[in-house]
Parts: sequence; structure tokens; C-alpha cells
Amino acid sequence: MLCSEVMRVTHASQHASTPDKVVEILASEAYNLDVERHREGVIETRFEVVSRTPEHVVLRLRTSEHGRTKTGGIDRSRVLHSTTDSEVDLRGRVVTWRYGTEDGSRVQLSGTLRVEQAPGGSQVVQSVNIEVSIPLIGGQIAKLIGREMEKSLPETAKALDRHLR
Repeated sequence: MLCSEVMRVTHASQHASTPDKVVEILASEAYNLDVERHREGVIETRFEVVSRTPEHVVLRLRTSEHGRTKTGGIDRSRVLHSTTDSEVDLRGRVVTWRYGTEDGSRVQLSGTLRVEQAPGGSQVVQSVNIEVSIPLIGGQIAKLIGREMEKSLPETAKALDRHLR
């Protein structure tokens, strides 16, 4: 059995809009494609609504992206196909997501976005769980991914603000 290294990154942001409007944007095609296309190394992304009810929306993003080196750089000689599945609880105002690659990568990403009422609008708390199952260097890789996430989560919040205008 492999030992996994786990890391969690959290970011909170304030938005001058109602929580219901924020959740509506988080479930939109335009917002999701915007966020995905701005990730480093992304080649192409497709968006799909898997199911929709008045309470829940299930989304799927299929992305072709360049692989990564062990030090976090872009490996343009490799192309990975990844899937991000998200469930949006419209009433509970929570988005739960999981990212994985077709090769069954030993790096797993998952997370939540929680939308809460706040003075002047809403607060979105993003949490990302990073799990790396690579002996000896898993902790270093988890930290590297964590640093990248710490940079990208504020950018995700800025994208949400653009779509709320």
C-alpha cells in the first residue's frame, strides 16, 4: 500500500453580489470555461451539463493539457486528458469537484467552493485537497502543487468578479 501525502489550500474572497447569483455563475459554462482556459498548459476544454434539477447541477469539463515535469514545469512533449466533475448544490450553495487524468495519475485534486452571505454581498471559501501517492517525493510534489494553487485561487476569484459584472 502506498503512503499518500495530503495538503489542503484554502482561500476566501468577497463579492458584491447575492449568494444565489454567485452560485448561478459558478454553475455557468462561460465562467467554467474562462477559469479552465486560463490555467497554464491548457490546450482545449469542453463543457457539459451532465444533469440539472432545481436543486443540483452536475457539470463535466474535459480538458487536453500539457503534462508537467516533476519540478512543476510544462512538458510540451506530453498531452494529458483530464476530467473535472463538479456537483453544484444550488440551495446549499456549495460546489464540490474532483479532478483526475485518464492515466489514473497518482496526483488527485478535489475541493469545494462554499458561498456564504456576507456584509455587502457574498463570501466564497475555496478549499483544495491535494493528494500525492508517489514514494519519497510525494510531499515535495504536494507542496509544489499547493504553491501553484495558492497563486491560482485569487485568480479564480477575479474571474468570478468579471462574470458577476
